[in-house]
Amino acid sequence: MDTHFQRLIAGESLSRKMLDNIPTAIICATLDRNAETIFLNKQFYWTFGYILDDIPTMEQWMRRAYPDEEYRRSIAEQWIEDVENASRDQGTAPPREYRVTCKDGAIRNVLISAVILDEMLLVSLADITDLAVTQTRMVEFLARMEQSETKFTDVRSGTRPAIALPPLRVLAVDDIPENLELHRYYLEGQPVLLVEVSSGMEALERFRETSFDCVLLDMQMPGLSGAETVRAMRAVETGVGRARTPVIAISAGAFAADSDGAMAAGCDAYLARPLRKEELLIAIRDHLVVPREEAVALDRDLRPCATLTPNGPAIANPSDPALFPLIPRVMARIGSCADELEVAGREGRFQDASRSGHTIKGLGEQFGLPDAVRTGREIEAAAAVEDSVRLAALSKRVRELL
Repeated sequence: MDTHFQRLIAGESLSRKMLDNIPTAIICATLDRNAETIFLNKQFYWTFGYILDDIPTMEQWMRRAYPDEEYRRSIAEQWIEDVENASRDQGTAPPREYRVTCKDGAIRNVLISAVILDEMLLVSLADITDLAVTQTRMVEFLARMEQSETKFTDVRSGTRPAIALPPLRVLAVDDIPENLELHRYYLEGQPVLLVEVSSGMEALERFRETSFDCVLLDMQMPGLSGAETVRAMRAVETGVGRARTPVIAISAGAFAADSDGAMAAGCDAYLARPLRKEELLIAIRDHLVVPREEAVALDRDLRPCATLTPNGPAIANPSDPALFPLIPRVMARIGSCADELEVAGREGRFQDASRSGHTIKGLGEQFGLPDAVRTGREIEAAAAVEDSVRLAALSKRVRELL
């Protein structure tokens, strides 16, 4: 253990175990010109995914956490000034909000502060992403209310503006079955043939075989990501001379960087989870290019919201809401993920554990379960560093959500 860190523990009555179990991410670094990173606690691994070998110095941390050079330069001067001011009187650097890039490329909103202890810099990083997302969505909601009161239900009359789609073939791509079921539920009553697949590779196979009027694409999938999938789809279109198919990206990210990344990859629209019925239907309607003669031909063949899976025939979507007990089924799925996680962690099958965490996180994002989102992220992070003990604790926490 570094001698600076030994003095920190002795002089401040701290312990490695205490720092490791603080529920906030912690970095310890030297205050000399090298600014060596000498300690990261477990919460840091679980939140951001980095280990000491990834960020041996604070300069490397800055480059990894803030890969955009312009953004890094904009915050570096303020951060250096805060640390220098704190160093002069053994004080603290005030908390400031930053956008931190994780090892897996995810962007987190983080409140970062620091304290000077002996000859050490102790940095705390509080993840406030869920709070920031909630605030962003509330602002968007209020803006929509101001733009048009007619978009919302009149409780007294029970009326709601109708959004009618023409006959369509739609490809829905998501690795979480409950999200596909939600698309089916939202498209109920519409003249849509919905083809459902659970991976980017399956989506590409169907896309090569068939022309679709619209693609609903999950951006956060294991294996071939949403961005990679849409790029490959655009290459298919170019190769065979097919007209551009509208691709609607769907993801939990609610910030401009998420939307910009999807659009740059080749998507035509971006929707953030939790997904609402009206915004899905409007996005489909506003991006369609369906010739009238083709729509008429489709209309002869389709019943309202027929569903087609790669392994079966078209099945009419039932209209009885009782057949769509979505939330109980979602909670049951989360429970089965907890069982799978416990076994996978015990047997050292960390890829399977990560998959369980991804499913829990995805369900939480779509169905408004913030505790499930946070726990799912922690499971993915613990699986990435092969922490069986942490996975066992997290499987118990998942059951507490039920």
